[in-house]
Amino acid sequence: PKAKGERRPTFSDKEWIMIRSAMRAWVKEAAELATSRDRFMAMHCFLILVYSGLRIGELRQLRWRDISSVDDPNEGKYYVGYARGKTGIRQFVFQPGVDVCLRLLYKQRLLELNEGINEGERVKIDFDEPILCHRDGKPIVDFGNSFKSLLKFAGVPINLDGKSRSIYSFRHFYATERLSNEASPYLIASNMGTSVEMLEKHYGQVINSKLAKEITGR
Repeated sequence: PKAKGERRPTFSDKEWIMIRSAMRAWVKEAAELATSRDRFMAMHCFLILVYSGLRIGELRQLRWRDISSVDDPNEGKYYVGYARGKTGIRQFVFQPGVDVCLRLLYKQRLLELNEGINEGERVKIDFDEPILCHRDGKPIVDFGNSFKSLLKFAGVPINLDGKSRSIYSFRHFYATERLSNEASPYLIASNMGTSVEMLEKHYGQVINSKLAKEITGR
């Protein structure tokens, strides 16, 4: 039997504002705890997922070498990256605002690499290192506990209509937001490493609204 397309669990605009507004306080709450660094990295993980539409597995493998900035005379400065996932390697474009995350992650990593080291002996970041890594440089593979902790702190329920939200909900939020802002389904699918058919299957209610406006010229 043909699989029935179901709407993916995501966040409403109001819920995202609640999560986004709670992030800094959530990180600050753990300032004196062992989980402080974990929360800092998780916060930027979730933000980058919303800024990019990446799969969590693709973000885990994203290295500093994979990211670059482009200065466009018309569009201004924006950031692009190369993702490695189940669809192979593809180039993608970040949404505006990701530069703050990248700058803070870079600064944090540089500080901990040079902690206790004299100025003349300071080391640089290895550009083959994942942007989301442990202190030893290995990629962070699990943000599950941080995800649940953040949603609880923000007052956003894990379950929605009988379905459990997951870290992938940030990717779904990206897709819903881009479609709602009338971006081309083809370009969104290309940026996310998926197909227009998959977008239609899981976000059809948003695509239909967009197409209706284009067809009627309203």
